Amino acid sequence: MSDNIKKTYSVGDYLRFIIPSAIGGVILFMIPFKYGDDYTITVAMLSDALAGLLGDSLPIIVTLLISFTGIMTIIYKLFKPRFLERSENVKGLFNVNTFWFIVRIAGMVLVILTFFLKLDQNGFGMRTQADCYYMIF
Repeated sequence: MSDNIKKTYSVGDYLRFIIPSAIGGVILFMIPFKYGDDYTITVAMLSDALAGLLGDSLPIIVTLLISFTGIMTIIYKLFKPRFLERSENVKGLFNVNTFWFIVRIAGMVLVILTFFLKLDQNGFGMRTQADCYYMIF
């Protein structure tokens, strides 16, 4: 497979992308509606529903997701395993340049430290993210 294949798009192709995206974006982000006693937008209502559904498990889910991407990026950079090389989509997720590799790993470390420092009420007490940052650096 060649990576140099360039596809040309017609005006109709662009319009088939732009029109639904614009309509969806307006509905999600710009049109307020009455929900209960307040006015809100669709994306805020969906966000509140998801946060209510996941509740207290949301911090661990986010920490695990960010840690998984960081660990898989490290594995890819060090070993380039075949199971990651087979799929271009999966390879594209973990084969990042040096700048984004550093950002991804630093983010993973800060998320893990923040998660554990905020939860450790006996040793550190409840800390803010800024407190965690200053303790690290």
